[in-house]
Amino acid sequence: MKDQGIQLITTGDITDDVFLDRIGDIELGLVTSHHYSMAHDSPENKELIKAYQDVHGPDERVNFYMAATWDGMNMIYDIIRELDGNIDGDKAVELARNMKNSLFRSMTPVEAVSLAIAQREGNALRVFGTAALGRRTGEEARELLQAVGLGQYMNHITRELPYGLQCLLEVALALAGKPKVLLLDEPAAGVSAQAGDQLFRLIDSLPSDLAILLLEHDMRLVFRFAKRITVLVGGGVLVEGTPEEIAADQRVRDVYLGHKHAA
Repeated sequence: MKDQGIQLITTGDITDDVFLDRIGDIELGLVTSHHYSMAHDSPENKELIKAYQDVHGPDERVNFYMAATWDGMNMIYDIIRELDGNIDGDKAVELARNMKNSLFRSMTPVEAVSLAIAQREGNALRVFGTAALGRRTGEEARELLQAVGLGQYMNHITRELPYGLQCLLEVALALAGKPKVLLLDEPAAGVSAQAGDQLFRLIDSLPSDLAILLLEHDMRLVFRFAKRITVLVGGGVLVEGTPEEIAADQRVRDVYLGHKHAA
């Protein structure tokens, strides 16, 4: 097509990895956009390709249908594990909606937290190459992971941890930077009740001089931890005040709490 002066813009399934060898050079010059390529350089993709080729042979190619199936089955497995086999439709949907984070999934928690500590000290590029530095950051990382309840999981690969424990790791990574303000955006969303209790105990144990900005829709969680509350409605501030003032405010009861809460 390119040699004949034809430029065709099309969907990515036309140039899927499975079809490339069969169609040949006629596809040269096509402009496509797609959400998966076998050449994608990530640990998760390499794991998928190896698992598939171990079963079907080294010459078989993975396509986007298989990648989507892999992701979907992995999500279902994580949901079943989070709910301990007690499947509830609404809870499963809530878990699936919130299963996202930006962790180093191929690292262990102790490696990731060590790296965060080294970054705080300006030594991130040499933390794993200097024995003394590695020992010091490693000791601090292990103490922090013990404190957040991840002591027995610190040497597990992150992607193998239940989602609730991954949420605890996210908090540990934030605390590794020794922040003055900790921002928690719906910290309990998508985690099991057990992992949520563990997270709440962690929040309770944080030092009093650490300011926490909590963004949350669960009013029970808000009233449990907040000392001062700002209620937003439609992108604007409805009211600010202490938990007692917010609970007594008729506008808040109408919008969020309902009249039963006020009784």
